[in-house]
Amino acid sequence: MALAHKPDLLLLDIHMPGMDGHKVLSHLRQNATTADIKVIMVTASQDVSDITAAAAHKIQDYVTKPFFPTDVVSRIEQALDSTAS
Repeated sequence: MALAHKPDLLLLDIHMPGMDGHKVLSHLRQNATTADIKVIMVTASQDVSDITAAAAHKIQDYVTKPFFPTDVVSRIEQALDSTAS
């Protein structure tokens, strides 16, 4: 879907059925069409190895669950605003 629609930003979880968020990030970054899509990880994982792996794929932010919806909206706005800069 990212290839077909090329969104400005994706919210990904690390723990997903079929393909985890790290694999999705890897696929996104390896494809020239999707490599620059901004990503915010929204996940329950506070594991340092998950945070480090996500950061290595140049994500915009990492939000742990539980979270306040207004906080996530604010982080999305920040990430999209950085696109204009």
